[in-house]
Amino acid sequence: EWTTVEGIRGGKFISKTNGSSIFLPSAGYCWFTPPYNRDDGHYWSSTQDSSATGNANCLYSGTNSALWSSGGRYLGLSVRPVIRY
Repeated sequence: EWTTVEGIRGGKFISKTNGSSIFLPSAGYCWFTPPYNRDDGHYWSSTQDSSATGNANCLYSGTNSALWSSGGRYLGLSVRPVIRY
């Protein structure tokens, strides 16, 4: 769901398995000039695109959607570190 937390817009993603959630603040991306689409979320995954070595998988989230995509690794997308136990 798209929401505002402490005055910051972003996406709240809720696990269908255990109900845990994570908030990803909206963050655009950089490409030559800083940032585009500041109201959307653009985040790198840790996975390289297997069909295009110059690309990596990324998550795009906007007001009404969230989808996995592939983008050129030269783009300045955000990284959201998560620790696994």
